[in-house]
Amino acid sequence: MALIRTLLIATLALAFCASAQADNSTRFGKYTVHYNAIPSSFIKPEVAEAHGLTRSRSVGLLNISVLENDPEHTGPDKGVSANIEGQLTNNIQQQRRLSFRRVQDGDAVYYLAQFQYSEGELLTFNIEASPHGQDRTFPIRFTKELYSD
Repeated sequence: MALIRTLLIATLALAFCASAQADNSTRFGKYTVHYNAIPSSFIKPEVAEAHGLTRSRSVGLLNISVLENDPEHTGPDKGVSANIEGQLTNNIQQQRRLSFRRVQDGDAVYYLAQFQYSEGELLTFNIEASPHGQDRTFPIRFTKELYSD
């Protein structure tokens, strides 16, 4: 199972780095919310199977993580648990609610949601992240076009 988790982390990191926009994080005081969407076909089959993810040219994967910033800048930022809600709007203004599930590997905490899309379609993501124990909600809005190849 440790190998599968390592593969998941490596695959997600590579896939999200490869398709990342110039700015795919937003800082809110002592927290930073990282976000990105990729085609699920970028995920390795064994990783998708181990985590119940659908791989398809028409299914996307949204990854959200909330980090508490190290105030001393002496170590890594810490992944924190959060309530994540969101919706997706396509280019003809159809809206879909996103359903997130939590994945944790050591100190890393990810929230993943899968969604249907058409290749090249402009997608607008509206996300709200609330770190556990905080009264504040952090709004994230970004757009992305997904291509399988």
